[in-house]
Amino acid sequence: MKLPTMYNTNLQLRNFSRNLSNKKHDVEQTVTSSQHEVFEHESRFKPALGSSRKPLCSNCHTSGHNKTTCSFAPCSFATTCKEIKRHPAEEKYFKARQSELKAVKTKLKQLEDDLMSKNKLFVQLNVIRSDPERYLRIITTGAKVPSWLVLNTDMIRKLERI
Repeated sequence: MKLPTMYNTNLQLRNFSRNLSNKKHDVEQTVTSSQHEVFEHESRFKPALGSSRKPLCSNCHTSGHNKTTCSFAPCSFATTCKEIKRHPAEEKYFKARQSELKAVKTKLKQLEDDLMSKNKLFVQLNVIRSDPERYLRIITTGAKVPSWLVLNTDMIRKLERI
């Protein structure tokens, strides 16, 4: 490996790592807001503690009577009756928010993994640059390739210090 090429690669890795960090920060904020939205939406549908689970009227969603004897107006929102299963549109919206949250969390995990691998590569290049004779060996074609055993053991030591 040539040092100027390694320097350019090092600079590119820093820029890429910085961009990944910025993306990770944005996704973390999205996860936080999505979690808050899902939690807030979910808390509206939790029935009060101690509420009885008697059969509910299919019209107004209250207990004590049925649809044929109901004198109340039909229930229009799940926040009033706390029965989200009886309001398919609101249930669909809630499920969509939950799936969006799951997708954003997956994206965050992927960005964290990418950032970790780029940081490892950054450390690897710094270790090689610190002592090229020790970490690079010349093969029969004349090319320089990393001596992985020595490089990985020293890299692990450096990463443990970080």
